[in-house]
Amino acid sequence: MTTTCKNCGKPVSENYCAHCGEKINLPRINGTFIFSEIADNINLKKGFLYTVKELIIRPGKTARIFLLENRKKIIKPITFLIVCTFIFGIMDNFLFPSGLSISESSELKTKEFHDNEAVMELLKKSKDYISYINIIFSIFISFWVKYIFFRKHSYSFWEVAVVLFYIGGIQMLISSIFLIINYSTSHDYSIIGTFIGIIYSVWVLGQFFNGKFKSYFHAFLSILLGYLSLIIIGLTLLVFIIVIAGINGHL
Repeated sequence: MTTTCKNCGKPVSENYCAHCGEKINLPRINGTFIFSEIADNINLKKGFLYTVKELIIRPGKTARIFLLENRKKIIKPITFLIVCTFIFGIMDNFLFPSGLSISESSELKTKEFHDNEAVMELLKKSKDYISYINIIFSIFISFWVKYIFFRKHSYSFWEVAVVLFYIGGIQMLISSIFLIINYSTSHDYSIIGTFIGIIYSVWVLGQFFNGKFKSYFHAFLSILLGYLSLIIIGLTLLVFIIVIAGINGHL
């Protein structure tokens, strides 16, 4: 049976128009269609679980293949980091709706700035913008990796950042797992998740840069100095907010 394509007006006898490729009988839009569109656009259907598997089994090799050979097999780095951060945020809001984890809630009760609304709001808001914090953190580490410890390698600053974006995504998934553990046990084991994340980061960077002992040691130093850089800036910002809040409180 021949019909007319509603898109280009050409006669069509198949399910798809041979001229423009449009499907002749378009399905109705429903929830499945919306999810399918979202999944297709961020490559979740075919790439997410595969990307996670590859970044766990052979992360350094996977990053090199993405940079130098094939960029279609796994999810793009920024997208992967954002999706993993989104998963963490959903779980955190569901398991800890107050905005503070078990350890944060208990520790703040004993501290003088517990009643400081500005500080409390900063701690809660930091989780809302955790994807941006991860990107900034990755850039800090990229600086130490590219310009200090691995400057003889040919990878550019942004190529190093790509590797760290993938690392940040896996770290978010590790943190998500420990959210479930913390909630299930009513104890905070997040520090263990942090150490696992650091060990994973060192392993990935060391494997990415030839896999020798020196590479792993330099990777550890890069991550350590990246953390220190972020902590120093974070503490500076926190002190600034406390001072401003104190000044406003006395006006």
